[in-house]
Amino acid sequence: MSVASCTKTIALKYNKTLYFHTALLQMFERRISRVEANDETFIVFNMENQLVGVADVRTLAKAMTKNTHLNSINLCGNGLGDDAAIIMAEILSKNTCLHHLDLSYNSIMHDGARALGTALGSNTCLQTLNLTNSFKNSKLGLAFVEALPVNSCLRVMNLSVNQIKDKGAYVLAKFLAKNTSLCSLNLSHNKITADGVCALAESLTTNTRLHTLNLTDNCIRKKGGIAIAETLSKNTCLQSIDLGFNFIGNKGACAIAETLAINTSLSSLDLFNNNISTEGVCALAEALAVNTCLKTLNINANESCDDGAYAIARALEKNTHLQYLYLERNGIRDDGARAIAAALIKNTCLQCIGIKYNFIDKDAICTLVDVNNEKRRLYYEIKMVMLIGFLGLRSSSNGVLELLPGDGEIFKKILRLAKNDRIDVSV
Repeated sequence: MSVASCTKTIALKYNKTLYFHTALLQMFERRISRVEANDETFIVFNMENQLVGVADVRTLAKAMTKNTHLNSINLCGNGLGDDAAIIMAEILSKNTCLHHLDLSYNSIMHDGARALGTALGSNTCLQTLNLTNSFKNSKLGLAFVEALPVNSCLRVMNLSVNQIKDKGAYVLAKFLAKNTSLCSLNLSHNKITADGVCALAESLTTNTRLHTLNLTDNCIRKKGGIAIAETLSKNTCLQSIDLGFNFIGNKGACAIAETLAINTSLSSLDLFNNNISTEGVCALAEALAVNTCLKTLNINANESCDDGAYAIARALEKNTHLQYLYLERNGIRDDGARAIAAALIKNTCLQCIGIKYNFIDKDAICTLVDVNNEKRRLYYEIKMVMLIGFLGLRSSSNGVLELLPGDGEIFKKILRLAKNDRIDVSV
């Protein structure tokens, strides 16, 4: 490539970059002008991943001094540090209309973390705060949670991917024991061990407000699973709990199952990838047979196998509340699938069952398809692994069969295609 050609290419790239930055600047200025004008139709300020800097945040803060309509700010993914966080904290301490703030995927340090936590004490309107992956080490996350006031108007807080660890969990446990406002807390991917979860679980025995807790991908294991089970036997307000990827094992699953038999508030339970084998799945199935409140159960990526599927099938014949059941990647084979299909004939409430990535051949697939309850829509998500005699189905296709009530022609077409070794996902 000649020097002239290289120069031309560099100039072209520079012009494109300049045009991009100019467009961003013009967009930012237009939005700031609407904030300054107190435009009652402009209520969401979204500058996610738009190269916003400290000077821009300072301009926004100045524009907001007289604004009474803006209720949502999204500054996610802008690499903002302490200076910007402190400015946002000042906004929070004075503003009376901002309801939602997203500062996720930034690089907030110690001073900014403490400033944000302290500002929540004087704020009277913020309801949702997202700080996902904003603190780069455990000390910074700890600085934020230590500064949190016992009570504020905050309803939803996302602290995922912040290395809160056990020290942060202990502080949050004390916070939850007295807090009366927070409804949803996300602590996923925070390297919290069983000890930290035990502290959180104990605080939830007295908390009467939190209804959603996400602890996905920590390290709570059997001890943490048992602690959560004990909490669920006493707590009457938790409605959704996510324990995916925590390796609670059979003992943790059995403890939770024992609680499910008597719990009257939990409506959603996620136990994805928890090293639960047939023993634990059977215990959960027995609990399902008598449980009257659980609507969603996710036990994907465990080791149910056919024996677990049989137990689930027996539970489905009796359960009258479960609506969503996920059994993907559980080593279920043909007999287990047929047992579940037979149970679905009697079941009148299940709306969705996920059974992708199991070892089911075409005849068992047809058995599942043949269950067409005309009283409801029933979805079967089927993805084959080890395609036994299933020559026409590509391994990359996602067979989602939607059975519509009263639509006999669609049902016959799906059944015919399945029997012909093909599933047409377009029907």
